[in-house]
Amino acid sequence: MKALVYGNGESRPKELPSGNYISWGCNAIYRDTKECDIVFAVDMPVQKEIVESEYYRTNMVAFADIDPLPIEMIDMFLPTFNNVDVSVKEDDTHFIIQGDDESTQFLGLIRPETILTYNDPLLKNLFTGMSALGFAMQNGYDKINLIGFDALESDSFENIYAGSSNYMHKYNTDSNVLNAQRSQFIALLKYYENCSVYWKNPLDIEDKILYNGLYYYENSERWILGQGLESEI
Repeated sequence: MKALVYGNGESRPKELPSGNYISWGCNAIYRDTKECDIVFAVDMPVQKEIVESEYYRTNMVAFADIDPLPIEMIDMFLPTFNNVDVSVKEDDTHFIIQGDDESTQFLGLIRPETILTYNDPLLKNLFTGMSALGFAMQNGYDKINLIGFDALESDSFENIYAGSSNYMHKYNTDSNVLNAQRSQFIALLKYYENCSVYWKNPLDIEDKILYNGLYYYENSERWILGQGLESEI
């Protein structure tokens, strides 16, 4: 099966190509298009943005490790947390609890069936683009094309949403996010070696990425799937 995963680097085309494959996007791509079959979001602020925009009500999104609860239970849970931010609409049927005792968010939902929850331990702590790639690998997509993952393909670090809501103003080689993402990418390619991943577009152009062929392979810290960077375990 074929899948196309969009990152948000500047090389991502404004008009998404069509074809006989599923296409997944990441984070704020929902602001510009509804052509993605699924939009993945890992960070809580972006999840909240997608929910409050109501995009998820008519489009599939994927959030890692959430557990929607019936809205009727919200009054029972509220007194047990401090510094709670409640974002609930009148017709919401469920809610999720995010954060911790110091800062907690109650986020209302309707139609939670439009939210795909992926809880596989191997995908724990992966960034959004790598979560989408890992999910594709786990679910039988043996030919995956990456578009707009500029920081993984080269030293181009610009994000088309940089400086907008929920995005940093600047990304560079000193970014911990960049270095960890590259380590995650190497770990996924190595673990799922039978899956063919490509940079080029369209999908029928053969240019398979090899984890040990990436120019940053030798200098990247090892990421252990399901755990994290080796130095932090």
